[in-house]
Amino acid sequence: VKRSHKRAIRKLFKSSRYVFNIHVMIETDTKTYDTKVAGKLNDNLITVDGDIIPIKTIRNIIIKDRF
Repeated sequence: VKRSHKRAIRKLFKSSRYVFNIHVMIETDTKTYDTKVAGKLNDNLITVDGDIIPIKTIRNIIIKDRF
């Protein structure tokens, strides 16, 4: 996982807003998710849609909402 991706994940969870209200686009090795993050468990991001995304497969995170 690139340092910038780790920074984006930290930014999501440090926000004064609830993380599940922040719209993101997550690109992985195999799929692009247009969703909101529900939480983080171990080395995975969990989306509000019920997807479990291994952080090590993330190639890009775009935060679509302004903080």
